[in-house]
Amino acid sequence: MHKLYKMILAALVVLPIFVSCTSVPSKTSPVGHEAERETMRNAVEYMVTHYPDASLCDIYKSCFQDYFGPAHAIASKDMAREYIARELQQVSSEDTLYYESCGWRGNYYRVNLSVVACGVLTVDELADAFYRSTPAQTPVVDTLWVDEWSRTMQIVREVVGENAHKVSRQSPLICNFSTDSAAIADMLAQGRYVIHHTDRYVELYNPHYRIVARDIFNKEILPRLRKR
Repeated sequence: MHKLYKMILAALVVLPIFVSCTSVPSKTSPVGHEAERETMRNAVEYMVTHYPDASLCDIYKSCFQDYFGPAHAIASKDMAREYIARELQQVSSEDTLYYESCGWRGNYYRVNLSVVACGVLTVDELADAFYRSTPAQTPVVDTLWVDEWSRTMQIVREVVGENAHKVSRQSPLICNFSTDSAAIADMLAQGRYVIHHTDRYVELYNPHYRIVARDIFNKEILPRLRKR
């Protein structure tokens, strides 16, 4: 465990800003080193542009969801349905950002509960899609994910560095960057992986969504959304 801790700290905390990426086995990564890097960069820029008050922890959460899918196994579809029905009370049908890709791979999508509030899907349909997207086993932190996050951090650092002239120390592009970076490294070294959205993110963006696998989303949800 001590050896793993040192490895992760070296990769995530003392990571140089400009380091050439190393390709890793990918579920659905774009073909080619440059294409992969460009796709990663586009995803990071999307996050910091559309969610300017997101912290590094919020960015990590999105990337983790895209890599692993829903972090927790759901005991039953009935439970998934119950949670969605309860959470709908906090959702507005006027929220038209119905979905977005979790991260750069596009393996999973965040489907906003507003698709139920506005009548595109029923509670049962979204609960079923979410349940089928949930892994049978709880994700395990391994070296592939550690490497995935370290490569993502390279891109995040580049984006932050390139926009440094546009922001100030009082209002940085990503607040508490160094502190959160160290906290994430420490968390991974301990074999933990779950991060919740920050309080500020929740306050400003009111996130209410379910994670759905890409194949299920493309086949069962996206066609319905296109008909609106």
